[in-house]
Amino acid sequence: MGGFVAAEMTPHHWAASVKMPVLMVQVLEDAWTRNPEDAQRTFDLLGSEEKELFWIENTPHRFKDGYNHFGRHPEKVLSFFEKYMK
Repeated sequence: MGGFVAAEMTPHHWAASVKMPVLMVQVLEDAWTRNPEDAQRTFDLLGSEEKELFWIENTPHRFKDGYNHFGRHPEKVLSFFEKYMK
C-alpha cells in the first residue's frame, strides 16, 4: 500500500502531533484491530489536551452497526461539534 510496510502504517508515530480537539471513535469488538489496547494506546499518544475516546460496544460489525451508530444516535457527535466548532 503505497510502499509502506505494516509497521509504518500505525498512527502511533504521528499521534503526538495532533493538537486539536479529538473525538476518537472505535468499535470495541472490531476484528481488524487489537482492541481495546490498540485504540487506547493511540488515544493516549494524542497530543491534544482536549480529547475523548468513545467506544461503540455490543457489536462486532464495524460498518453495519458500529460506524453507523451515529446515524441512529447523533447526540455524542453533535455535542462535540457544539463545543468545538464555534
